[in-house]
Amino acid sequence: QQDQDQQDQQQDQQDQQDQQDQQDQQQDQQDQQDQQQQPQISREDAQRMLQALQEDEQELQEKLKKQKAQARKVKVLKDW
Repeated sequence: QQDQDQQDQQQDQQDQQDQQDQQDQQQDQQDQQDQQQQPQISREDAQRMLQALQEDEQELQEKLKKQKAQARKVKVLKDW
């Protein structure tokens, strides 16, 4: 009886795994279709976006440098 219960349980687990695999496969196919349907951006738009990101990064780096410089000044004043 225990062997039968164990076999049934294993079969249930296998069925659940198969069902999950099938759902994953369907989701992957849907994702691929969605990616194919997305409109392509133009080269100019991509370059503009990249330029904007680079400018943001540069501003952020400058801001961090200023903060670090201020932190160093404060430490120097506290040392003596």
